[in-house]
Formats: sequence, C-alpha cells, structure tokens
Amino acid sequence: MSTREQLIEKWNRITCHSGGGFMLDVEHNLDWYVALVEERKTLIFVSNRRLNLGDPTDSVELRCIERGDGRYNNCFILLDSLLEEVFIEMAIDLIETSRHESSAELAIDSVMSRFEKWRMLMRVKKGKVLDGEKLQGLMGEVVFLKSLLDSGRSPDSVLDGWKGPEYGVRDFVYPQVWYEVKTVGFKAIDVTISSIEQLDVSTLGELVVVQLIKSQEDEPGSMTLNDMVNACSESLDGHEQLQRAFKLKLAEFGYAESEAYNDAYFRHIDTMRYRVDNSFPRICRNMIPEAVYKMTYKLLLDQLIPWKCSEDL
Repeated sequence: MSTREQLIEKWNRITCHSGGGFMLDVEHNLDWYVALVEERKTLIFVSNRRLNLGDPTDSVELRCIERGDGRYNNCFILLDSLLEEVFIEMAIDLIETSRHESSAELAIDSVMSRFEKWRMLMRVKKGKVLDGEKLQGLMGEVVFLKSLLDSGRSPDSVLDGWKGPEYGVRDFVYPQVWYEVKTVGFKAIDVTISSIEQLDVSTLGELVVVQLIKSQEDEPGSMTLNDMVNACSESLDGHEQLQRAFKLKLAEFGYAESEAYNDAYFRHIDTMRYRVDNSFPRICRNMIPEAVYKMTYKLLLDQLIPWKCSEDL
C-alpha cells in the first residue's frame, strides 16, 4: 500500500526537474510513478496505448506522453499548490481503488472514473460554500449517517448505502431497508416529499425526519457541519480508504471542509423515523394521470404518529 509519507519521500528525493521520477513498489496491473514535471508534483501510470484522458481542470493538468519503449505515460500534474494535500490523497486513492481490478484495461477504467470524483472535490474546494436549505439538508443527512455508523453496522456497508445526490432518489439504500431523510426546523409541522418516486417503493423503508434548530456557539449541544463531518470521519478511523470515499461523497453535495462553516451552528433536537409500508399515506404513480410527470406534496407530521418507529436502528 502506498502511504502519504512514502509518496512525499519519493517526491522529495527527485533532483531532476525534467522527467525525473521514481517507480512505486505496489502490486498492481499498472506501473505507477511519481515525478516532477516542470517542478510540479506529478502522478503517472503507464498504458500500452494512447489514452484520451479527458479535459484538464484548473487544478490538475492531464497529459499522455509517448515513452521510448512505445508505451505511454499518463500524467496527473498538480497545478495549484494550495491543493497539494488533496492531490496526495487523490494519488493514494487512485492507486488503491484500482489495485484489485483483474486486468490493466479495467484498472485504467477504474482510475479515470475515480478521478472524476476527485475532479469534483477539487472544484468544490475552490468554489462557494453551501448555505440555507442545502447546508441544513446535508447537516441532517450527516447526523443520520453518524447514527448509522454508531449502530453497529459495518462502516463500509453504511457508507456504500449512502447514495448522495447523483444516485437515485432515496438517500440511504440497503438490502433490507431504505431511508429517505428530511431535515426540518424545530417547529415544523410538515415535511415536503419532492418527487413521487421518493416514497413510491414496494420494499420496506423509512421516512426519517431530522429536527435541527439554528443555535449559537456557546449553547449546549451546538455543532457545525464541520464538527459533524469530523465526527463521522473519526468513526471511520483505521479505514483510510473509507475516509477518502466519505470526502468524495460529501463533494457530490458540494461540500469540502471550510472555515466558512464554523459560523453556522445547529442543535440536533430529535430524529423521528416513520415506517413506510402499504398503509403509509403517500402518493404513488398508479394514483395519478399519466400526463402528470412531476409533483411534490407535503405530509403533516402529527398525522404520521401511527407509523412512528420505536425500535432502535
């Protein structure tokens, strides 16, 4: 396994700033190198054919360079030194997540697919921070994620089931149950179901309502989104690959740790879970005309008491 210290040590040993580098000693279907290209930290994997690496970013340049042996160096070149720590994490992740692919071609596909997620994280790092409903909504999901991590489930299965905004319409999906999380204020009387598909599911699931209230730093129980993210990351201690995957999931929401979030405090008041079965009050696709393709609706919380779950997660 490549570690942060190993990569940095090899980069620091490079004295030739034009094409110099070291091969990484990793069991892999691809040959990996670290190098300095134009004095910039560079990660390289070797392919037997020329690859279309896609568009560069303003943080990482991509180059495919023919070698003397007829193979090709595929280079990820760090352009923004402020993102060096993220780049090093990315380098480790690209190597490790593609390590067990059964062929070089599959490993290349894995590397490039994973890079797209890191591309998103780097863009988020340099972009605007979340606010308003988006901030509160992610806070609610991370609060519920922490409760799942504390429930005794395996951390990898918990994280794998967190689908994020790019995958499907429900927030958490597992073999036996799914969870749709809604974040509301303390005095909320209803929740909004933003699409028919969210609760129109034949398998058993739960509507999870996380109650948060905006607070001040000195109030007992106050926490920021950064605090909750760090708490979840601590629950993944000893699982470096899962911690990196967690960061990439957060990037899908538009979050990367920033001091700007340290000014927005919340208190978690309660988490209420409601069993969504055939008797649950919901709108299903077969109830509405075919011409209606999209709709939202609200559920009154005090009318959902008969479906409230009392058992632990």
